Amino acid sequence: MGIKLRAGIIETRAQKWRGRSPPHPTMLLCRHCGARSRTRETDIHVSQKCLHNKKLILRRHNCVVSTLGRRATQQGFAVYYEPCIKHGETVLKPDLVIIKGDTATIIDVAVPWEQGTNLREHNSRKISKYQCLEREAAKYFNVKTVKTGSLVVGARGKWSAGNDSTLKSCGLHCSKRLKKLLCTIALEGTCAVFKH
Repeated sequence: MGIKLRAGIIETRAQKWRGRSPPHPTMLLCRHCGARSRTRETDIHVSQKCLHNKKLILRRHNCVVSTLGRRATQQGFAVYYEPCIKHGETVLKPDLVIIKGDTATIIDVAVPWEQGTNLREHNSRKISKYQCLEREAAKYFNVKTVKTGSLVVGARGKWSAGNDSTLKSCGLHCSKRLKKLLCTIALEGTCAVFKH
C-alpha cells in the first residue's frame, strides 16, 4: 500500500472514475462522509480531512510528536506537550516546547499531503503562527531565549528540508535513522487511514 500511496495510484472513488463521467455524480462522493459533506473521495480528502478517519489522522500526527519528544528527552531536554500559552485574547497550543539550559524551542508538527503546497511552505506557516508566542513563552517557562520551529513530515513519508534548520537551531541531534523512522511513522499512519 505504501508504494501505491507514494505513486499516487491508491484507489479512491475519484481515481476510479478518472477521465470518465460516473452514471451519477454521487458515485464520486466520499463513501464515509460524502452524504453530509458532499466532498469527493480523493486521496487527499481520505488522508487529511475525512471526519470518519479523524482519530487515525490525529494518531498519525501524535505518533510523530511523541517520537520526537522521546528523542528530545533522551538528549537531556525538558519536554512539554501541548502547553496552553496565552497571547492577547487567544490561547495557542504548540505540539512541543523543548527546553535545555535557558533556551526553549517551540516546535509544531504537521503531516500534510505532499502535493500543491510544498513542505517548506508548511514549515514557514507553522513558524509564523507560533512566533508571536516567544515573549509569553519566555515568561511562562522562565527562560531567556525562545526560538520557534516546525517539523513537517509528508503523509507519504517525505522529509522536509526545513526540518533540519529547526533541529539544528535548538540543538536536537536528529540522525538519518531518526529521520527515516519519523517518515516511516507518517507513511504507516497514512496506510492505516486508507485501510480503515
